[in-house]
Amino acid sequence: MLVAMVASLLLTRRLVAPMRRLMRAARAVAGGRLDVYVPTRSRDELGLLTHTFNH
Repeated sequence: MLVAMVASLLLTRRLVAPMRRLMRAARAVAGGRLDVYVPTRSRDELGLLTHTFNH
């Protein structure tokens, strides 16, 4: 049970971290900083969204 809880915590963090980076960048753009760049680390839907945001 403990191993499953730790694994789910690590998986959740791995999935949520890119979304948090993108949200911080979006807030920076909303605040007027237009030079924000978020590195794309995946080729999935979130990576495509990040690429589109950077463009």
